[in-house]
Amino acid sequence: LYAIYPLAVQQSAMFYPTAFQVASISAAFAFMAGGPHFATGAADAAEGVGDEEFVHRTLYPVLKTVVEHYRTGTRFNIGMDQDGLIQAGSRGLQLTWMDAKVGDWVVTPRRGKPVEINGLWYNALRLLSGLSKRFGRPDPYAELAGRTRESFEKVFWNPDRECLFDVVTNEGRD
Repeated sequence: LYAIYPLAVQQSAMFYPTAFQVASISAAFAFMAGGPHFATGAADAAEGVGDEEFVHRTLYPVLKTVVEHYRTGTRFNIGMDQDGLIQAGSRGLQLTWMDAKVGDWVVTPRRGKPVEINGLWYNALRLLSGLSKRFGRPDPYAELAGRTRESFEKVFWNPDRECLFDVVTNEGRD
C-alpha cells in the first residue's frame, strides 16, 4: 500500500498504472480504458454503498471529471471525436488491453477508435446521466450518450459479417 500511494496521488490524467517498476517505485500509465472502467466500478459502488451523501459529494464529482477528461482530451491523444466516440493512439504506443510490445514493435496496434473503449465510454455516459438525474443536477450526458450510441452503431457495425469492427480509423475499419 505504501509503495502504491505515491502513484495514486499522481492521478496521471485519469489513467491506471499498467506496469510497476518495483525497484524505483514508479509506474507506466498507458491504459485508455482506465477512466471508463473506473466509472463502471464507481457506479456499482454507488449502488451498493448505501451512503447517498458520499456518492453525491465524492463519487459523482470524480465521475464528472473522468468524463470531462475523456471529452476534452488526455495524454496519448485520447479524446472524444466530433461523432462522440473516443479515439486514441500514437505510433509506437499500445493503449488497450492488447498491449503486447516487443522492443519498438507494437504487436497489436489499435490506434483509432477501439470498439470496447467506446462501449465502456457509452456506459460511463449513461451511468453519469443516471446519477445527474438522481441528484437533480443538469444532465448533458444523456444527449452525448445518445449521439455516441448512434455513431457507435453506424461506425462499428459490419453488415457483411454481421458483427462489430474491432478498430475504426480514418484509413478504414478492421
